Amino acid sequence: MDENKLLLQQILAEVTQGNSRVEQRLDNVELRLTSLEQEVSDVKSEVEAVKSEVEAVKNDVEAIKGDVAVVKLDVDAIKDDTRSIKADVAVLERRMDKMDVKIDDIQDLLKITHNIAKETYGLVHGHEAIVKGIKSAI
Repeated sequence: MDENKLLLQQILAEVTQGNSRVEQRLDNVELRLTSLEQEVSDVKSEVEAVKSEVEAVKNDVEAIKGDVAVVKLDVDAIKDDTRSIKADVAVLERRMDKMDVKIDDIQDLLKITHNIAKETYGLVHGHEAIVKGIKSAI
């Protein structure tokens, strides 16, 4: 019986050592699990921060798209204004060309009128001399 007792004590010692090793491994696993939980929590925080940044960038992109749309509308309006101004300039240039022709015609008429006036003046004074001559002869 002593042998059984001794065998039981040995088995109990081995089981106690095994339990001790299992407890030590369990403590190591728990430490590792706690460390992994902290890492997961940190990664989740980083993911949330990145999500916030992505959302902010998306909002910025949408705002920029809106600004680009407004600029495109402004550019289109400027192009329309430019076409309209070019058409107006073409009309004004044609009118100026016509006015230049009319001014040239008026200047020609003024020269002709001036020449006629000189000739008329000469005729009038020539007639006056003739009339004076006739009067003095009478």
